[in-house]
Amino acid sequence: MTRILVVDDEESICFSFDRILTHAGYEVMVANSYLNAQTLIATNEFDVALVDRILGNRNGMELVGHIVKTQPFCSTVLFSAYPSFQSASEGFRHNLFAYLTKPVKKADLCTVVDQAGRTSRKRRLTRGFEIQLFQSPKRPCLLYDIVRNAVGLIRLTLPTIIELQTRINQSCAYVLADPAQIQQVVMNLGINALQAMGETPGILGVTLEPLQDRERSNTGKRLEPEKFMKLTVSDTGCGMDEGTRARIFTPLFSRGTGAGMGLAMVQAIVENHGGALGMDSSPGKGSRFYIYLPLIKHD
Repeated sequence: MTRILVVDDEESICFSFDRILTHAGYEVMVANSYLNAQTLIATNEFDVALVDRILGNRNGMELVGHIVKTQPFCSTVLFSAYPSFQSASEGFRHNLFAYLTKPVKKADLCTVVDQAGRTSRKRRLTRGFEIQLFQSPKRPCLLYDIVRNAVGLIRLTLPTIIELQTRINQSCAYVLADPAQIQQVVMNLGINALQAMGETPGILGVTLEPLQDRERSNTGKRLEPEKFMKLTVSDTGCGMDEGTRARIFTPLFSRGTGAGMGLAMVQAIVENHGGALGMDSSPGKGSRFYIYLPLIKHD
């Protein structure tokens, strides 16, 4: 449950915010002074903090700065009956999520808290995944085996209306990798492709082959042929417009019914393995994702 901290020296505001947000399903704690807020912050972890700009003889901006330093995943929202450009500018330098004007409407309060909570969860997920990613050990792996195993798992959940087409090069192509993470890349792309096709008959394609001479990598990076393997996952689904393509690697963004870190996770894993990621897609013409992983010599 999203945990909210409300800080205001007016008891009526604390009571009103507490009632509204509790009724909306949030866990709420209130503080009516700067010192009380510090005590709660020291002993609890919050997703969103709603702070009044003036707390008696203290500046609420000081508290915002304290929250940012001690709880970096918490999204801070400042509100004031006397907003000013100067205080707003100062707040956003402290990575403020939003600046609201009193009296705050119920709908506006719930909307901002919902969005701020989502941002907080995104930060936590991203950071947690980064720690896991960089602590994961890598070893020489035969890429063919990893892709073949992942395709076998995809096949188990394949709807009867989807045809799976594979072309996997069986050459002794080794990469320095965490096999579980590379398998997760293939699985995520496969699930993403199935979601793009939905209830419509279609084709899911998986190919693995060396990057050929004079072949463009579709990544904006110069990759040396014969030193990279190219993994392609394609679908004949709905495709994506320019706006969707621009956001597709944002954590928690979904093309439809997808969820979680999704393609942001795929991108992070590939880059952590020294690889590159490319994509082709347009509305009504399906999508193709290209993963390029560097080869290593292995006896």
